[in-house]
Amino acid sequence: MTHRILHVNAVENYRPERFRLLPPRWETDFADLESIDAAKLARYDVVYIPSRHDQIRIPHWTDLFIEYLSRGGHMVINGHIVRPWMPFLQRFVAVPPRPYSNLLVHPAEPGGYFGALDFGTFHMHDGVAGQYARGWSPMPDGAQAIAYIGARSDPKPVDWVWRYPGGGKVFMHNGDCLHWFPTKEEEIVPSVLLGVLDALVDPKEPPLPVGAQVVA
Repeated sequence: MTHRILHVNAVENYRPERFRLLPPRWETDFADLESIDAAKLARYDVVYIPSRHDQIRIPHWTDLFIEYLSRGGHMVINGHIVRPWMPFLQRFVAVPPRPYSNLLVHPAEPGGYFGALDFGTFHMHDGVAGQYARGWSPMPDGAQAIAYIGARSDPKPVDWVWRYPGGGKVFMHNGDCLHWFPTKEEEIVPSVLLGVLDALVDPKEPPLPVGAQVVA
């Protein structure tokens, strides 16, 4: 079965060629915000918001994205949210950069999303900690933490997934785009992104706890 991704263009798209390396079961199109409407969104299984998205302009499309989620579509949102543009998003919170171990990512409930990743290496870029992410954001009720950042004694959700009540799922990554990061430098298929995409369309992951509500 073939699934389709809509990558919403950023001010500057970085490493878009990585999407062409996904297996044939995933097809990617790129589009500007101005070209998006309900009919276009309905053609895609996943909408991908890159980390460099315009948080001043994108709130004009919030209602459209809410409708898309309510109809069963899924979203991957990357970046540091400073102007929450969806009702379930909250502001990005940086972790103290010292000691450097605060910037290391460790598993929470990785499931099918990050379950195949080596947590000792995948979040490092050129051997540097902190480029994958430098902080976290509070999760909406009923969300599942996938990975943590910060002190081991006080872990914070850097990656989390949540199901819109009665609809599709949202994967929130509080850092640079997931597709930038190979699990190994010689990797061909971008496994970090692929695991997230496959798990999003898997109806078994994750269940929505009873009573979970959208954060106002």
